[in-house]
Amino acid sequence: GMTVDRRTDVYALGIVLYELITRRRCYAGDDQLELLNRVREGKHTPLLALRPDCNPELARLCEQMLAVA
Repeated sequence: GMTVDRRTDVYALGIVLYELITRRRCYAGDDQLELLNRVREGKHTPLLALRPDCNPELARLCEQMLAVA
């Protein structure tokens, strides 16, 4: 089964931070199945690819938060 613990909160905060900085959804797909697969595989556009002007330390922190899942 799936464990819900502090990593869940860290990951969710990473999603919110990513979306606030990029003004885009972290994960996108043409249909629900593609979207679910992207989330499961952690496939998202790197933050700095969308916002190269973002502070590199903040971008690294956000990416680390997204990697805890």
